Amino acid sequence: MRLPVRALITVSMLTLLPAPALAADKASCLAAHESSQSERKQGKLLAAQATLAKCAEETCPGPVRSDCVKWLGEVEAAVPTIVVRVVDENGKDPSSTTKGELDESPIALDGLPIRVDPGKHVVVVRRADGAARTASIVVVEGEHDRVLTLTFESPKPAPRRSFAPLVLAGLSVLALGGFAVVGLTTNAKLRELEDGCAPRCDPAERDAVARRYLIGDVLLGVGVVSLGAAVTVYLLDRPATASVAPTSGGAFATVRLVF
Repeated sequence: MRLPVRALITVSMLTLLPAPALAADKASCLAAHESSQSERKQGKLLAAQATLAKCAEETCPGPVRSDCVKWLGEVEAAVPTIVVRVVDENGKDPSSTTKGELDESPIALDGLPIRVDPGKHVVVVRRADGAARTASIVVVEGEHDRVLTLTFESPKPAPRRSFAPLVLAGLSVLALGGFAVVGLTTNAKLRELEDGCAPRCDPAERDAVARRYLIGDVLLGVGVVSLGAAVTVYLLDRPATASVAPTSGGAFATVRLVF
């Protein structure tokens, strides 16, 4: 009996292959055929897909290959996918987002679907400035393109401190320095009058000394109020206004903070 040419070629090719190699290929096909079902039952669809691809090759026995090809199609359809989307509070894509992780493994944040096993997963997105967002998601078999959105707030500029404390502190130094100078010169003038003409001194000279004491009191009040306002504004970082009004006994000072 004469065999067809195709059969003769097949027989010839088989005779060229060592028997141990054929046995090894058959054993690996059978092992993949069996383990793929175990992986599938455990929900390890990505691993099952890779395993089924091995026993679906042309070198595997016909019945085994037929099962694997069929199961491979089923698993590919069952593998879920998610899409990770990163936005700011205005719904726009923040350009500073640099890194993404899925279950501690790096992922690309390009808007394309990511194939995952069914079950719970944790997504972490980190921005260049160190800010991070974390979200958990549970996906089921056959769920495709599930969108997971993580929102970042725009970085806020660091608050700038006012120059008011410096201005108030400078005013306090000038006022207290003026108070010291006026006080020393006025005391000297008073001693001069007491030694020279008291108690019959010119009333104009006595009034001049009294006015100088009043000026000194005002400078003291301005210095104390300015120093207190400078400390308060610095600690609270609030705008403040200060005012000093002379009185018969010296000066009356007020500080107003704006909240």
